[in-house]
Amino acid sequence: MTKWGRNELCHCGSGLKYKRCHLGKDEQAAGSGTPSTAPAFDPTTIDIHEMIEGLTWSSEAYRELSNELVANMQGRYEPDTVYFAVILWNRFSSETQPVYRKTGVYCAAIEFFFNGGTMAELAAKYEVSSSTLSKRYQEVFDFALSLSFGAGPA
Repeated sequence: MTKWGRNELCHCGSGLKYKRCHLGKDEQAAGSGTPSTAPAFDPTTIDIHEMIEGLTWSSEAYRELSNELVANMQGRYEPDTVYFAVILWNRFSSETQPVYRKTGVYCAAIEFFFNGGTMAELAAKYEVSSSTLSKRYQEVFDFALSLSFGAGPA
């Protein structure tokens, strides 16, 4: 059986530290003599704000943008879509360190990535220019594409 460090990411894939996710469950299972196995990951059961706090952010501004993203997406999208949007923003922001004046431009780009409407609609919703949104979306898209092929960002 693998021993997990309290501050390592949880084995279930939630993005939370082990101590905030499965430590108690695994200790309880160990005490009962039942072997601990990682349950199937279900992003619909995650408290998204707790997950945001449990993630490592390279900047407080990036964490705040994730909260804005969630506020704009919750209720309009399935919970798993919101979850993956936050994970994408977390990876993108930590690996590319984007600089921006308006947080809405990256919120709109990520929402567009998840088919959230037309670019013109999202530009109006977030009060950003369509051309800037198009550029930021292309950055996010290229980054996500590099992840899907395992190459990492350029």
